[in-house]
Amino acid sequence: MWFRVASHLHKSVVEAKRVISPTEFNMWWAYLEKEVNFFHREDYFFAKLMATMVQCMTTKSGKIKVEDFLIKFTSAEEEIKMKQEQRKEKAKKSKQFWLGKLGIKIKG
Repeated sequence: MWFRVASHLHKSVVEAKRVISPTEFNMWWAYLEKEVNFFHREDYFFAKLMATMVQCMTTKSGKIKVEDFLIKFTSAEEEIKMKQEQRKEKAKKSKQFWLGKLGIKIKG
């Protein structure tokens, strides 16, 4: 985490450790945990690119949205809390969704 904080401050890790208090480091930690799900201009660019590619490959182009291609990450704590069955169900739904976008149907 120190490398990410130092990168944001444009300092070396040693310099960042010298000038940041434990309280400020905890605030940075909380911010950087949330930042992983902030969408940046590049995210929208690549999501639009993927949506356009899928629209060219399918006949259901009216149902495709850029938001479908923006990835939402979960934190490590959330992932640990998620039970094995929930992960399997989430993976199954995700697989059905993406294959459905390409017009591929799966059994089960």
